Amino acid sequence: MSIKVLIVDDNAGVRRMIRTHLDIAGGYEAHEAENGEHCLKVAAEVRPDVILLDIMMPIMDGMEACRRLRDDPFTASIYIIMLTAKAKVEDRVEGLDTGADDYLAKPFAPDELLARIRRGNKIVDDRRIALFDQLTGLYNRRSFDSFFEKELARSNRYDSHLSVILVDIDHFKNVNDTYGHPVGDEVLKVLAQILQDSIRSSDFACRWGGEEFVILMPETNLEAAKKKAELVRQVVADFSFPKVGHLTVSFGVSYPGKDEFAKDFFERVDRALYKAKDEGRNRVVALLPGE
Repeated sequence: MSIKVLIVDDNAGVRRMIRTHLDIAGGYEAHEAENGEHCLKVAAEVRPDVILLDIMMPIMDGMEACRRLRDDPFTASIYIIMLTAKAKVEDRVEGLDTGADDYLAKPFAPDELLARIRRGNKIVDDRRIALFDQLTGLYNRRSFDSFFEKELARSNRYDSHLSVILVDIDHFKNVNDTYGHPVGDEVLKVLAQILQDSIRSSDFACRWGGEEFVILMPETNLEAAKKKAELVRQVVADFSFPKVGHLTVSFGVSYPGKDEFAKDFFERVDRALYKAKDEGRNRVVALLPGE
């Protein structure tokens, strides 16, 4: 698999030179951006493994772009190598303090640049193992906890909506008991893909554990979250899973109350899910703060 590299520099000649070295070496998929603002857009679209980030650029410089990449959960794990003509120690320190992983002063030897990219790609692989559920490819619970903390702080700061949907496969034990765990694993992977395909790019779908999944929906009120859950419920009910056939899922939906502890909030989402189970499964139940 090719290593995705995003080259960010306002000098087209520099971008072309680096792309040429990557093409000659082989095994790289190169993308380009001409400033920090453009970098953020391209990084969100292609999810590169490594970013080669110049510091001195118009519109948005490399330092600010690096900060924003690190603040965004979708791009936080990317390996960032600062490329710049600024060689003073304080410049390197500032670059590393903004979240850069490595720092290479211009002019640089192509072989050294390629070696640092390869090293960065290995580190990114390790980071992603820590962030993602290895079976389904969704974010894991540890990642969700981090996303929720950031989005809750953002919601409180700007008084914006934030909703959570907890998802559980109905009678999943029967699938494992009847068809075996390998088939059950395939069901989990297919459902994960359905969830991922059903949400916006700003939402987070995670594997909560076992046959449970959770969707974090920033800037989404309870009614909109309920509608999304109902849409997914119907998609799953209509879908025929390989070897298993039709399955159903239940949903618990809620949003955090003002100054509510996370523990109390998630207990309520869990109650909503089990209320859906108790009422017959294959349904969406939403609870308000205090319920």
